[in-house]
Amino acid sequence: MSLSVDLLSNPVTTSSYLDVNQILGKNNSCLFYGFIVKNEYDEKRFNICNHLNPVRIKYSFNYLNENVEHFLYGVILPGNEMFKKLSLSLELASIDPKKYLTLESYKRIFSEYNIETNNSFLNYSIGLYPFDNSIPFYQKIANINPFIICRTKK
Repeated sequence: MSLSVDLLSNPVTTSSYLDVNQILGKNNSCLFYGFIVKNEYDEKRFNICNHLNPVRIKYSFNYLNENVEHFLYGVILPGNEMFKKLSLSLELASIDPKKYLTLESYKRIFSEYNIETNNSFLNYSIGLYPFDNSIPFYQKIANINPFIICRTKK
């Protein structure tokens, strides 16, 4: 399938994304594996098999009176015990604006769990915490990343 590069200038089709709070339900965090979608070109080129139940998530929050939005496409995964422990720390830092993590704090917390962030920290945002895969560099062309997504205060 050939895609026009003109799609790069078209915005994301926001109506096809569910609000992160709908995805999280009663939980305050989830483990997510997928892509950050920046434009219509990304929407068309990223494709995950339907049997994996991919979701489109709109993640937004207000920071210093500015609305920040991220659009994600991927799958939600069950977390292990390490995810549960780590996500508790991240949830607390995501809900209270006075405790938002700085980039350095985010890196430090993940390093305490021996999780690398050196290749993915550029995608860091409040409540959206990427971490590195052990996938070889030649398979990372499409920029698929694991994230821990946490609910933020509205």
